[in-house]
Amino acid sequence: MTTQRPASLIYLLVGENFWHRTRESPNDFIPLDLTLKRSIRCYRERARLLEKAGMVSRNTEETLVVLSLDEHRLPGPVRDEPQPDGNSDPMIYGKIPKSAIVEITALQRDPETGIMHWPLKRNRERTRTMTRQPTFPDLHGRTPTRGPTGGEEGR
Repeated sequence: MTTQRPASLIYLLVGENFWHRTRESPNDFIPLDLTLKRSIRCYRERARLLEKAGMVSRNTEETLVVLSLDEHRLPGPVRDEPQPDGNSDPMIYGKIPKSAIVEITALQRDPETGIMHWPLKRNRERTRTMTRQPTFPDLHGRTPTRGPTGGEEGR
C-alpha cells in the first residue's frame, strides 16, 4: 500500500507578464534562468510573501502573481536557508515543472495605500466559508447538519 504525502505549499512571486509568457509556452517547465542565480527563493508563509511583494510593488505597477507550488512535485531539492533578516526561506535548486503549480493568485493592490494583499472573496462567500463547521458522518453514515434552530439534524 502506498501512502501519499500531504501537500506542502510554497509560494513563488512572479510578475503577471512573466506568468502569461510562461502559461502560453509549450515548455513543461517554468523558464527561470538559473544561470544568473543558483537558486529560486520562495516563501512558506503568506505574510512573508506579502512583505516581499510590498517591497517589489514599490518599483513596478505590474500586477504580482503568486504561484502556489506543491513542494513534493518538484524534481530538485528544496532547502530552507537562513536569510540576512534572520528568517528562513525555502530555496528551489533545479527546474520547476508546471505540474507543481496547484494554484495561481493575482495579488491585489490597495488603491489608497499601495499595499499588496491576498484577494478577498465576496463577503457573502467569505462569511459562509469562515463560519462553516466541518461535519463528519456518524456511526450510521449520516452527516449531521445544523437545523434552523442551530440543533443537530441527521441527513
